[in-house]
Amino acid sequence: MGGARRRAFFFGLTWALAPVAVRATGRADPEIVVTDEVAGYMAAVAFTAETTGFGFAPRALLAFCLFRVLDVAKPWPLRALERLPGGLGIAADDLVAGAIANVALVVGGALFGGGGSG
Repeated sequence: MGGARRRAFFFGLTWALAPVAVRATGRADPEIVVTDEVAGYMAAVAFTAETTGFGFAPRALLAFCLFRVLDVAKPWPLRALERLPGGLGIAADDLVAGAIANVALVVGGALFGGGGSG
């Protein structure tokens, strides 16, 4: 299964099953649902080997840190996406946070990574 398919799988899994966890816990975004974070992190690291000059470990760590900061801080548009109904809102904010982290990592790699792949 390719990277895009894996991201789509975790996104779809969250969208479909998160409402079950919401009903069971009574919480809008239950901590027991982590498939949204998996999809978001996968979006954060997508294609970064080809587009940054960072080696694997720094790239993975930077992607994780950028994604988590965005996921916790919830700047616009993440807060608005979180308000979408059901599993879509639970999953969409994390996927977009991952995409924003990815763009930041790629731009940072272009500016400071020195080129090449890792």
